[in-house]
Parts: sequence; structure tokens; C-alpha cells
Amino acid sequence: MIKKSRLRMQKQKKGRRVILYLLILVVLGFVGHQLEQHYGITTSVREVLHTIKNTFSQQPPVRGTVYDRNLKQLAVTLERVSVYARIREIDSIQEAATHLSKVLGLDSAKLEDQLESGVLRVWIAQDISQEQEVAIKDLQLPGVYLQRDDKRFYPNDLKAAHFIGYVENGIGLSGVEFYYDRLLASRKLKQQEEKQSLSAALDLVLTIDLKIQDILENLVKDIALNEQAEKVMAYLMESGTGEIIGGANLPGFNPNIFAKYSQEQTENMALVPFCMPPKFRLFLRDATMLHAYGLNGVSPSAWSLASDDNNLGHQLRLWEWLGLEESSGTDFHVPIPSEKTAASQQKPVMTSTTYFGFVPESATPLSLLTTYSVLLNEGKKIRPFVVKKIFDKDTGMETQLSAEEQAGRQSDSWTETGGHLIKSLFRSQARQGASGSYFFRDDILLSVDSGDYRQFFINDMVFVTIPAGSNDLNMLVVVQRAPVGMKGHGVKEKKSLEQIVEEKVERISVLQQIAKSVADVVELEVGDEENYQGKNRFTAQYSGIAIIPKGKKTIVRVMPDLKGLSLRKSLRLLQGMSLEINLQGTGRVIDQKPRPGSSLKGITECVLFLETQESVVPWKFSKELLEKD
Repeated sequence: MIKKSRLRMQKQKKGRRVILYLLILVVLGFVGHQLEQHYGITTSVREVLHTIKNTFSQQPPVRGTVYDRNLKQLAVTLERVSVYARIREIDSIQEAATHLSKVLGLDSAKLEDQLESGVLRVWIAQDISQEQEVAIKDLQLPGVYLQRDDKRFYPNDLKAAHFIGYVENGIGLSGVEFYYDRLLASRKLKQQEEKQSLSAALDLVLTIDLKIQDILENLVKDIALNEQAEKVMAYLMESGTGEIIGGANLPGFNPNIFAKYSQEQTENMALVPFCMPPKFRLFLRDATMLHAYGLNGVSPSAWSLASDDNNLGHQLRLWEWLGLEESSGTDFHVPIPSEKTAASQQKPVMTSTTYFGFVPESATPLSLLTTYSVLLNEGKKIRPFVVKKIFDKDTGMETQLSAEEQAGRQSDSWTETGGHLIKSLFRSQARQGASGSYFFRDDILLSVDSGDYRQFFINDMVFVTIPAGSNDLNMLVVVQRAPVGMKGHGVKEKKSLEQIVEEKVERISVLQQIAKSVADVVELEVGDEENYQGKNRFTAQYSGIAIIPKGKKTIVRVMPDLKGLSLRKSLRLLQGMSLEINLQGTGRVIDQKPRPGSSLKGITECVLFLETQESVVPWKFSKELLEKD
């Protein structure tokens, strides 16, 4: 018998395997064809692969611009430029060091040593200016390169920093910047589900008014100087909507260099539990009792309030609904998951003999401001917020976060009688100011154990109601200061805390009503494109309702003739112009500055002289705005 060679047997086995593979491919092809005909499975797989490719190939959304309600920039993303060198590509290290040292202001010898250190890639400078960038480009040095990345910049430095927050490595760590990351994540997820391309950026428009913010920043400084206080806070809120118009903290911080500050400086005072003075707690207790009286239709006489078991049960339910003890969850603060706020470390030095019922001993200033606003506004529950609008640059779509979405419902147990009684109680205990505002103030002596010693200080609180047209404002000022006997020698108080606050109230009221009377569309800031070191305010991309084409020049406007017109019509003609409007008097316009027909190029202020030359008081100003021609 003749044996087959090993080579011949291998060839036969190989031929059989090829035939087997071909049969398998035919079967798979047939099965795939049938699946495609009945279920379209290959098309689905193709779509999934296409989606995965797009997801990984697309750049993540760019962090958009944050504006105040007048479209002034609060946070922008700028390009940061750095210089590095690849040593192997440099023709002459000495020549490169000489040129670069002149442009960047570096020591030529040290730079040369750095380039000759043996490292293949050397970082020479970071955050160079626009002029330095252009100069290095003109040099065209071999082996010298520019690297670009994004840097978050806050053009107003300390102003509203506790609202805006800050960013590190492209991640929002606090304030609206932290909330912005959640918006981007939800937007990205939604667009992926709808198989849409990702938007380039989302801009945010806040409820903050930088002009009023300036007043609050100066207010806390004046109070700190007058009271020799270490900590001062002033927050301003629309009573009916929960819009935060402004808020200042002292000490503050600059978000551009946030890493240089301590945790205490970057912490928002409005979100830290403070021990409330007795007068504030007593009003809260009596307000819940009056609410119960309103349900029964009984009006108490001479505020002789007495609690019973039913009142206590009702009071507890009302406190749970108001949420005074809950953590303040807002779009500029996300609390640690907890049913109640953390207990305050502050303890009263003197134990009060007054019975406060279920009113808590401490609360965050923001929760206290919100609770007082609800009680004085007939129980219409609100939630504090600062993000007013979201704008998508790619689509031009604008999402309005209305007050109705932010605000909650009115309590089912709230009655008109109870609301009137609570407001009357507040006004009977508060001092009425010259501008129609009411000032409610009290303080309390406290102590905090610091291990080896005990620290004493006073919490001084002022709650102010400010008439401001359709939506009045409420402001809470909190001052933490040393007791009078512990102040420095030779220090004499010139003004009371209420006097300092009252000096700012009238101006705040006027600015609020002007802002609510002119159109929402305000001309945006315009600037040339520069890098981060140039601290440029990038050319803004939208005007609140429409996209502005890049490079479009601003139209130079002229001053209209306003003589003889009512204030309402004058403001309507001035709407959309980037002017700070100052008023002198009341009534119709009798004179103006700039003169009619004058060019407004470079003009930032407009003064209107009205027929009755007297101080503008908020309620007369409101009446004038409501006049119809």
C-alpha cells in the first residue's frame, strides 16, 4: 500500500477548511439577508456605529458666557496662549534664547541654560499677552511653538463672585458655574438621545444687576468700616418671584485666583446657619399664630396671642411647608443631601425666657430672607434663583426660566385675612423710613467655643422691605461684629446700621424700576479678539432675542429730543441704548443732557431734568411710570 505524503495530506485538509469557511459565509450572508428583510438589523448596527463615531469625534460643548440681566459679561471663556520649545528642532539655542528673552522679558542666560538642560520639550512661558503672541509669530523661530487652551475669566473680579463661582480644569466647582455643568450634561444627553449634533455653547443670563450689585458691594464695605465688623452680608430679592437681584459678602474673593483664598473667604455667608435674634424668632412665631387666627376668621385684639395645642400643631405644619430649616437648594448652591441645615456653632450667651414654639434657633440668611418674603406676600412660596435665561448660540433658541417655574404654590390653608394680619404685625414692629421702606432690626450676643478659648460676638440683622413698583424688593443684612466693649479704643460710631442701609435703599428702588421699565434687549459689549492675558471681553454673540453676526459694527446713535415727554415715554425712546440714566426731579422732562441730536458715541450717561425739582421718591416714581400718555 502506497502511503500519501504529509504535504499532500496538508493540502487536502487546507482545501476542506476553505470549503467549510465558504459555506459558513454563505449561511451567515443568507441569515443576515433574512434579518435585514424582516428586522432591518444591519441598518440599526450601522446607525449605532455612526453615533459612536460622532460622539467620540466631536468636541465637547464650549463653556458659554454668563451675563447679568442687562447683558453685561460676568464670566467668559478666553484663549490662553503658552510657549514651548522642541529642542531637537532649534537651529541655534543661543539665538532663540536671545530673541525670546527680549519678547517675554526673561533672563537670556537662564533661558539658554533651560534650553540646554537636555530635556526634549521645554515650557518657556504661560499666559503670554496678545502683543507677545504676535511678536513670537513674527520671529518664526524653528522649534518654538504656541499652545492654545481655554481659560475662564471673570471681568468684574470680586463682584457677585459667590453667585458666579469658579472653574478649575474646565469643571465648575461652585456657584452658577457648578450648575452650568449640570445644564451641559443634561443638554448633551438629550441631544445624543435625539441623535443631534452637540451645541457649541450655551449662554446664561442671570437676574443679577451689576449696577445694584455695586451698591451692595459698597454697602457691606461701609458697614464693615463703621461697625468694625469682620463679616457682613447683604442680599436683595424680588418678593414675589424669588429673583436674586444682587448679593455681597465680606470677606469676598476673586474667582480668577480663587486658589489663593481660604475656605472661609470663598464660603457664601448666606448659606451658613446663623443664630437668629429674639425679635426675628418672635415675629415668626406670632406670624404662624396669626395664620391660624385667619383660618378661624377671628381677629385678635392688641396682638394678645396665646398658643394652644391646635396652634402648635398648625405651627409645625406651616414650618414644614415654609422649609425654614431645610438646606437652601438653588441654582447657585447645591447642598449636601440632608433634610435639615447643619446646626449652627453659635450659642446665645443669655438664655431667653420667651417661648418661641417650634421656631428654630438658627437658619441660613437665605432661608430667613425667603421665609419672610413668603409670609409678607400672602403665602406665595418662592425659590431663590439667579439663572433667568438659557441661550443656545447654534440654534438661536432661548429658554426662559420664568418666575412661575421657579416659584411654588400658595399654601391651601392660607387666607387673605391671615395675610393682612401678618403684614400689619410686621409694620407695627418695624420702623418706616422716609422712602416708604420698613426696617426690622434686632441683634443677639453669641459665643463660639474654639478649643482653648471662647469667642464672643454679636449677630446684628436688618430686614428691609423696599417699594419698587410691581414687584417689591426685600433685603436682609447680616453683620457679625464684636461687642461694643471689645471695640478698639478711640472708635466712635458716626452712623447707625439702619442709617447706612437707608442711604442705599432709595437708589436701589429707582434702579430696579428703571430696569423693569426699559426693554430687555440691551446692546452688548464689543471688543477685538484677544487672548486671556489681554483680558478681552469677547465679541458677544447674541442680544437676548437674535444672533448678532460676528464682525457687525455697532450703529452710532443720536440722542432723541425728550423735552415735554413723560418719563414713561422717554424711557421707551431710550431703550436699547447703553446709557446710565440719572433722574433729577419728577414729572415731565424739561431739559436733558446730552442735548437733542448729539452723537452717543462714547457717551455712557444720560441726565433727565424733570419739571418738579425734588428728590425722586420710589412711590412717586412708580406712579409716573404707570402714567399713560
